[in-house]
Amino acid sequence: MQAGISTLKLTGLAGEHLHVTCWERPEVAGILLLIPGKNDHGGRYEELAEQVSTVGWGVWGLDLRGQGRSFGPPAQVDRFHEFLEDVEIAVQAIRTRYPHRPIVLVGYSMGAAVAVEYCAQHPEKVSGLIGVSPCFCIENRLTWWMPPTLQVLDWLLPHFILSRSYNPLAVTRDLEQQRRIASDPYMDGTTRARLIMELRRAAKRCLNVANRIELPVLTLISPSDRIVDPTAAEAFHRDLPGNATICRYPGLRHDLLHEEGREAVFRDICVWLAQVWSHA
Repeated sequence: MQAGISTLKLTGLAGEHLHVTCWERPEVAGILLLIPGKNDHGGRYEELAEQVSTVGWGVWGLDLRGQGRSFGPPAQVDRFHEFLEDVEIAVQAIRTRYPHRPIVLVGYSMGAAVAVEYCAQHPEKVSGLIGVSPCFCIENRLTWWMPPTLQVLDWLLPHFILSRSYNPLAVTRDLEQQRRIASDPYMDGTTRARLIMELRRAAKRCLNVANRIELPVLTLISPSDRIVDPTAAEAFHRDLPGNATICRYPGLRHDLLHEEGREAVFRDICVWLAQVWSHA
């Protein structure tokens, strides 16, 4: 049965509003909480939802603060842990609706760093983790002068806007997906100095906590990714102490869930879910 779609507005302790897109079946084996990447939003993952519904799973697509239809100026945070607060609100809402179903975090790019930090801090609240093109290192994108410049801006002008552009061609070869990204009003490409510095710090922390994550983990990468350094995800995978699986998709670009050849990615996700939670 195909999942139905609905939206939620979740409210935080300070009254902040977070937007969530939900794809759910009448009876679900579990919920994937999708944590999107920078400048991304949770409303564009309908194809993932359609695919995982075939093995009984639903999807909640979360718009992090400063992204999509959630509160806050675009791409503006003071500290990375603010994103973890957003995830906590969503996890609580899922647990209220589905008290006895597994919750698996699906983090794409920057969202994978958010997901890893959340799992490291709250392993008892979730059942597993899927990292899609995880952003555990972006030093390959920085020329020699960028780190010191970012450090100065982080101190003096933390919310200085470095860019407002988003290049769909850099993340997918799929022409239809490129058109969708280019016309999506919720993907404006805003990049701020503080967010980049916080992401760099979080990426390093993710590599340091890998050996503490004992949850089942599925890592999905492209060895030819040019947005993030995929060797960092390889190192993360090697340090995981528990049930760890990695799948590689040579030749694919960064946005694996919206890239040509994504059928193989969806298949691997569904197989992993069915194997790990065969009892759900």
